[in-house]
Amino acid sequence: MADDGVQLSLTREEEALFDLLCDVVARNGLATVPRVAGGWVRDKLLGKASADIDIALDDMTGVAFSELVNARLAELGRETRSLGVISANPEQSKHLETVSLRVLGFELDVVNLRSESYADGSRIPTVEFGSPRADAERRDLTINALFYNLCTRRVEDLCGRGLADLRARLCRTPLDASRTFLDDPLRVLRAARFAARLGFALAPDLVAAARTVDVQDALRTKVSRERVLIELGKMLSTARPIGAFRLLRCMGLLPAVFDMPDGCAHARRAAEAAVADDAGAWPPVDARADARFRARFDDECAACAEALDVAIGWEAAAALGGAAGGSETAGAPALVTVEPAADARRLLWLAAALLPALGLVAPLGSKQKPAPLAEVVLRGAFPGLSSADIATVLRLHASIPELARWCSRAELPAELSRLQLGLRLRDAGPHWRAALALALVAAAPPLDAADAMPSAADLDAARIDAARAAWRASAAPHAAAAALIVRRADELGLSDAHALRPLLDGAELMREAGVPKGPAVGRASRELLEFQLAHRHATRDEAIAHLRACAW
Repeated sequence: MADDGVQLSLTREEEALFDLLCDVVARNGLATVPRVAGGWVRDKLLGKASADIDIALDDMTGVAFSELVNARLAELGRETRSLGVISANPEQSKHLETVSLRVLGFELDVVNLRSESYADGSRIPTVEFGSPRADAERRDLTINALFYNLCTRRVEDLCGRGLADLRARLCRTPLDASRTFLDDPLRVLRAARFAARLGFALAPDLVAAARTVDVQDALRTKVSRERVLIELGKMLSTARPIGAFRLLRCMGLLPAVFDMPDGCAHARRAAEAAVADDAGAWPPVDARADARFRARFDDECAACAEALDVAIGWEAAAALGGAAGGSETAGAPALVTVEPAADARRLLWLAAALLPALGLVAPLGSKQKPAPLAEVVLRGAFPGLSSADIATVLRLHASIPELARWCSRAELPAELSRLQLGLRLRDAGPHWRAALALALVAAAPPLDAADAMPSAADLDAARIDAARAAWRASAAPHAAAAALIVRRADELGLSDAHALRPLLDGAELMREAGVPKGPAVGRASRELLEFQLAHRHATRDEAIAHLRACAW
């Protein structure tokens, strides 16, 4: 770990970039002191590579400096790009204009140093040029408030605690935590994300501030849901998101992040909702009942996330052998292989977080029509989430009940036929392995969230491990059933059942197989699909013969 004021080891590319920026200052007779701020400095001190370079200026705007940089690049015959300007939006806690540009292969964000002051009763600050110290103190965490001065080529720890907190592996706010979070509530999610990503602890006063009603209300009302979704997406796209879930639980933020709608306590099973819909409007909102529902969601969401992490790490051989013990990180093939793509992981964990909503419906939209509670939450809490992503989460949820029944072992057919399994996996779609992991969590006895992820600042590793081991033992029969499903899918060549292409299209069904025009074509298409699933190596001629023998 470097001490305040020492040099960092730079790559040749970084040296060239920083020399260019200093050259711009000198050639234009500027008094400006450019500094690298935040993540790049932190990662360099931790010995990690970083392409995240934010340039902070003490006496001019990002636009003005960036235009000079582009002019110098043009003089040198180097490639230039147009500037990307992201305007300030104080209403949504985006207080400063940021300029993005590409320089010598680096993507830079350029801003001026700033200070912020808040009038009594106002949540929108007055933003002015600030000193390096004032800028450092208004940042989210001390470990992100370090500067690298390009003129002196030295690290600057102007908060006085950033380097010490890096050594202690601690996330702490530069100023009072409550003030920091109320000024910009998104910082509370950033604290959880950085702590999870770096494996750092959270300072007790930070956790206490995050759990206050004022901060949680501010997160719901002051920050756009799109920005919340971006932070959550970054947490869920990591290799192992359970760390972020534990911290969100410990900070009491799960209900605020997933933002259960008013009236959530009236969510019902689908059959009950149909009766209620026939009878008239949904009951009026009951704030106390909603609070109890949200608290229960917090517990169940935490339990489902922890159980999913165990399920993903379960070795296939151990599951088939009924073993409850053993290392969860051993090199053996996994019971459930989760797609490596970040988007796939993000949607799996989003679906897991909403498992407590499985099977429940709530009113959606102005017409108050019953819809899956998961859909109501996703559309209300995350309006920036794409329709395709929502559809994927809902498809995962829809496939869980039948797969969960099979995972209960008692209802797993003694000999899964190719048709049975193929239809089930095709319904689940390309992420059927993720659906199976969720089904295992749904089928097994619930994990004890109070033990695994207590609502307190102290995340006791021994308690968490004990709760995970207890759940692993109770879920072992269900894991064995899931492993049989995976093995059977491999044996029968059904791993890509979702991608099965029909041997005949609609026109060919009518022309070659004699299917009459109209609704019969749809029925014949379904029959063809089932025939191909039942007969792995079926030919086109065999399919035609089979369809000709059917009565349409």
